[in-house]
Amino acid sequence: MEYFDIRTPDGKVTGKIKERSLVHRDGDLHGTSHIWLVRKNTENAWEVLLQKRSACKDSHPGEYDISSAGHVSAGDELMESALREMEEELIVNLKKSEFLVAMATDPEDPKKVNIPYLKNKQGDILQPAFTDVMEFDKFARGKKLRAAKVPFAKLPGLIINQAKAFVINPMGFNLILDREQLGRILGVKIPAAVPMPAAQPEKTEEAKAEEAQTAPAAEEAAQPAEDAAKSEE
Repeated sequence: MEYFDIRTPDGKVTGKIKERSLVHRDGDLHGTSHIWLVRKNTENAWEVLLQKRSACKDSHPGEYDISSAGHVSAGDELMESALREMEEELIVNLKKSEFLVAMATDPEDPKKVNIPYLKNKQGDILQPAFTDVMEFDKFARGKKLRAAKVPFAKLPGLIINQAKAFVINPMGFNLILDREQLGRILGVKIPAAVPMPAAQPEKTEEAKAEEAQTAPAAEEAAQPAEDAAKSEE
């Protein structure tokens, strides 16, 4: 059972707690957390991410809702609850998601698959991945790249040795998902990144091609970008 603090009209806790279904039945005031996720599209206009509620919900089933929202359980603080709800919902959706991973064929050896990467101000190597074709196109503009559609569970097999983390939609909300976080979500152990050889010339912060050590796995796990584009229509 889930219990809520009963609150006053200005949000203060009254000291009374009540079971969820009874709160909804009786119309008692209780706490909820709301987080809205927004992004700019290619036309420089703002878009708001909405989610569709499950058909099994006891209130407003099957309707569109806030990006991330949930009830504040008895004894919890508002911000604590908001962050936990967002983390839980992001993890659930991540596990169900497919991502586009950028790749390039070596012009001198068509059998080689190169993976572009980014370098942040701290010198960390980050490997880009994308939630949709629009985000991939922002990054790939002017570069000879193709995309492969990969289930979230297959990402660990595609991360290049030197990459400390994936960066999701680097031209958009720029979400960093490091090896430890990725392994914790999937329940697997992912080896630490291998440092870039000291003798190698320093890269700029623009995307560069790095040969992937897991190219055969990429071919096995990935789906052609043409199929990914069709799924977005």
